[in-house]
Amino acid sequence: MDRGVWLLARLRFKIDIVTEEAALRLSDLAHTCVESYRHLYRGALHAVKYSAPARYIARDHLREAFRKGTVADYDQFKMDKTLEFLGNAAKSRDIEHRIVKNLIHVWWGKVNGRSRRKK
Repeated sequence: MDRGVWLLARLRFKIDIVTEEAALRLSDLAHTCVESYRHLYRGALHAVKYSAPARYIARDHLREAFRKGTVADYDQFKMDKTLEFLGNAAKSRDIEHRIVKNLIHVWWGKVNGRSRRKK
């Protein structure tokens, strides 16, 4: 067998192995992103107390963020802190709950074309 052909076959084999490993890593990361989406959605529902207009605004905003974002944007630390924040917003009506309430109100105004600023 010619040495060049042998090296090419060996290189192709290594590329296939690396490609399979990368695909598995991307698959695991995609699965983690889906789980994170579900956790964030559940946390948002708890934070807004399942109220009808707020739950749909939170859902739409979360969908848009996950559709526009990339897998490289995923950060587990930020995800954990956000889930903790949403959990605190659901537990009591302190500052976290008021922040979520105001964010939902602002997002609702943007969706419905309402703003306090006069143009």
